[in-house]
Amino acid sequence: MKKTIIFVVAVTLSGVVFAGGFEDFRTQSSLTTLDAQIVTGVDVAMPTTAKKIDLNGMEIKGAANYYQYDEKNYACLNVAGEKGFNNISISEFLRNTQKGECANLREANLRGADIREGNLKGANLILANLRMANLIGANLGRAKLIEADLTGAKMLSAKMRGANLMRANLKSADLSMADLREADLQRADLNEAYLKKANLSKAYLNSADLYGADLTGAYLNEANLEMANLCKANLSEANFSNAYMEGAFLRGTNMSGANLKDANLNGARYNNNTILPFSDAEAKRRGMIKVN
Repeated sequence: MKKTIIFVVAVTLSGVVFAGGFEDFRTQSSLTTLDAQIVTGVDVAMPTTAKKIDLNGMEIKGAANYYQYDEKNYACLNVAGEKGFNNISISEFLRNTQKGECANLREANLRGADIREGNLKGANLILANLRMANLIGANLGRAKLIEADLTGAKMLSAKMRGANLMRANLKSADLSMADLREADLQRADLNEAYLKKANLSKAYLNSADLYGADLTGAYLNEANLEMANLCKANLSEANFSNAYMEGAFLRGTNMSGANLKDANLNGARYNNNTILPFSDAEAKRRGMIKVN
């Protein structure tokens, strides 16, 4: 009996390429391996180079060279458990900012870019230029932003839990209501930054420069602020319960209504212009040092 070979290629709504006879379309969601299959007496052949590709040209999740952020391992992993980042051009990312998870954008120039609600979870943004960028509501959870320039960036309600912002420049950035729990902001420049009602619980702010920053109503419980510069900052109504603030600089700082329950203030320096939520006697009892 003579057999007829038919090649049929189709793309599903999810973008998966598959091939087969008409009977296959009703019974299979995708076919991606080379295999001659006999379907109702018809030979079906598939190309050896078939890939799982979505409509944006990216390979489907699960491919060996596709990385996703793994919360359990705190790393970007592929299906084989190998660490890595997704290679993506700046132009491709800006065309679809949802494609930035685990993206390798080290030293990328994204100055002034519109990345509202974008997904950069776990992305490599070390030394990236994000000056004046719009990152409102963006997901930067666990992203690497070491020494990144975020001067004046709009980051209201950004999701940045566990992000690494060591030595990052966040001067005048607006981080109001941002989720910065467990974020690493050691030695970061937060001069005159806006952090109203931001969640910095368990964040690392050791030696960070928060001169003149606005942290009104922010959550800093269990945060580490050792040697942080908080001079002339507005910390009114902020929650510093169980925070570690040893050696912090608090000259001219407004701490009215702040919750400092069980906070370690040993060696913290303040002056006559500092507005404390308790008396000088209590400050002395807690190891604070009054300076000129």
